[in-house]
Amino acid sequence: MDKVKEKMGMGGNKVKRNPEEKQQRRERRKANKAAGKDVSSSDSSSSEDEAGNKYSEAQRQERKKNHAARREQRAKAGGSHH
Repeated sequence: MDKVKEKMGMGGNKVKRNPEEKQQRRERRKANKAAGKDVSSSDSSSSEDEAGNKYSEAQRQERKKNHAARREQRAKAGGSHH
């Protein structure tokens, strides 16, 4: 019985991430943000127009159009999701 308990207890170790790894991940995210890759954050000051958006309105419309077209294509192809 004790052995089983031990095994179950071991599972908890996996959840804890080692701090060094966490630090590295944070550094990488910072670097990405500086490069303008991270779109989710609005505080990156690089390459934003005066509205505070990274992309111009035209680019956004274009992307929206492409996205819709692709979704329709997938629907035609009989994709299981959506």
